[in-house]
This record gives sequence, structure tokens and C-alpha cells, in this order.
Amino acid sequence: MDALPNFELEDFVPDELQNTFRLWGLYPGQKSIFTVIDGHTNDQHEIRHFSTAEFYTFAGYKRTSRRLQNLKDSPQHLQAKQAESNLVSSKTSRPDVFHNFLRSFFENVGVLLNFYSLDLSRQLRFHNYVGKQRAEAELVNIFINGANSKFIMPRDTKWTPQEFTSDNRIPLIAFGRITFSQTMRDTVSGLARRCYKALKTAEKEGLLVVVDIDEYNTSQVCSRCQTIGLRKLRAEINSFFSVLVYDHCTTQTGRRTI
Repeated sequence: MDALPNFELEDFVPDELQNTFRLWGLYPGQKSIFTVIDGHTNDQHEIRHFSTAEFYTFAGYKRTSRRLQNLKDSPQHLQAKQAESNLVSSKTSRPDVFHNFLRSFFENVGVLLNFYSLDLSRQLRFHNYVGKQRAEAELVNIFINGANSKFIMPRDTKWTPQEFTSDNRIPLIAFGRITFSQTMRDTVSGLARRCYKALKTAEKEGLLVVVDIDEYNTSQVCSRCQTIGLRKLRAEINSFFSVLVYDHCTTQTGRRTI
């Protein structure tokens, strides 16, 4: 199947968004890979969530890491554990420190290659590969079948999310292109990047559609009239810092709600 073009939300007409597609707003995170909702008003709507801990559990990373560490701690492989501890960090801008890293690497590379070429080491790496595919499939399945979806209770409110409902419409995911600091400034966190890649793969398979959403000015857009224009509420003399109003429809909101 040929890859779909990169759609924008403006490419879809309201009738399609209502009858053909089910629009989800996806917010990527660091502690949670994503949180998605299918509504933005005070009416009940679904909230689905997939945490980093759930991803690692589905992938089985912790289990394979524990088995690999037990293998290193065994008496016959203590030399490999010692070789790893002898390695000097390569994260430096100083030539002399990087030279020390190269020297320690070449002194211990033979022992490490022998250890990681063992049958059990190769088997554990393959388990990690299979586990990653399983976790990414579960990530996509949340939008298709709602698998393992969890409800999040908002704080300081009596509003409750809607329970899971089956829907035959095509999931249309508005992916917020927010960035997080990781190793460099404005770098997307690793699992958020993996989530986006998994969703784009599912898009090629015809399971869903992904559109990128620029989150610039999203807090300035009114959810009722869809116009931009937010200012502080002003009286004749004073302005109310904690109360904001939209110019077009005069809807008032508080700073804690945006």
C-alpha cells in the first residue's frame, strides 16, 4: 500500500470529522507516552492513556535486563562485568579524556564481544526486539480497540470521563508537536518519538490517520467560537488578572483552566 500524504486538519471537512473519522487529540509526554481525548467541551468524553511504565512492561525490558545482569554476576562472566566497569565515559570535549576512552575501549572490547556473542545474550536482544514490536502494537491498539485504556480523573472537579465506547469510525489522531528537553534543547523525548513512528507505520497500513498539530496559540483559541483573541477582563478602573475573556464571544475563563 502506498504511503498517505502528510495531511493537515484543514484537509478534512466537518462532515468527515463527524461521520467518517473519530478525532483524537494526542498530547505526548515524558512520564506518560501520551494522553488522548476525543472531546474538548464540558460534556463527557473519553480519555485514554499509555504510560512509560506500561510500555516497558509490555516490551519486557526490565525482565531481560534483570536476566542479563544475573548473567554478568555469574562467576564465569565476572570478567565481562569488570571490563564494562573499566570503560571511561566518551561524553567529553577534552581530547585527552576521549583518548583515555579509546584506550579503555580497545583494551576491553575483546572480552565484551565474547560475552555479547553468547547464545543467551543474543536471545535476550531478540526478546527485546520482539517486546518492542508488541508494545508498539498495543500502543496502536488503544486507538483501534481501546485495549488497556484507562480513565484519568481530573483534579479539583466532579467531571468524570466517559466509559469506553466501541466506534467503527477511522481514528484521526491530531498529534501535538510539542518538544521536550532531553540531551539537546528542543529534542522530542525518546518514547514520544517512538509513539509517532508507530502511529505513522499504522497509518501506512490503513488503520488510522495522523495529522501534525502546531500547538502555537492553542490556549488563545476559544473552544466555542474558534476565534483567537484572549485578554484580561477589565473593569472601569482595574483589570482582573485571574479572569480572562475572549473578544469575539465574551466567554470568560480562568487562568487555571487554560
